[in-house]
Amino acid sequence: MSPKELSDIRKKFRIIQYGQEPGNVSKTCRYFDISKETYYKWNKDYESEGESALINSKSCPENLKLRIAGEIEARIIHLRTTYYLGQLRI
Repeated sequence: MSPKELSDIRKKFRIIQYGQEPGNVSKTCRYFDISKETYYKWNKDYESEGESALINSKSCPENLKLRIAGEIEARIIHLRTTYYLGQLRI
């Protein structure tokens, strides 16, 4: 698992535990600034599928039209890391 996935699991699991301890879901949702619908969805998913259900599954679509060629990307990375050039100078 990636560090981002582990972070998602820890965050959502902490919220679920916090909601179960005092038994007041409304208070938990206000404290963590989430909707009750979201809390109950995470809780249901966790109970049915375990920790793997708490990983954010929304993927960003990759827009290949906006992607530059690999060799140009490599040159930009070289200029940024070697000479610390900024966006305008490159």
